Amino acid sequence: MKKILIIGASGHGKVIAEAIELGCKYSIHGYIDSFEPVGKRVLDYEILGTEDYISTLYAQGITQGVIAIGDNWTRFLLYEKIKKLFQILNL
Repeated sequence: MKKILIIGASGHGKVIAEAIELGCKYSIHGYIDSFEPVGKRVLDYEILGTEDYISTLYAQGITQGVIAIGDNWTRFLLYEKIKKLFQILNL
């Protein structure tokens, strides 16, 4: 099973986690969140770091993720930030 990150550990992130579990297609590696402390557990999955940690996880082979932020504008801004990060790293 491929490992996947959930970016956002609030209400929408929890709903996404439950949907992923029901689909049985991916294994949840953990959450990325800028507002919760690293190490905190949400629905039995650990918060691994902020979006800046995504490139480290990518280098470790975690190449799948879903942005689980309910607010459309915030989700778009985070998508743009992640996209720029990967462009800078040439990934």
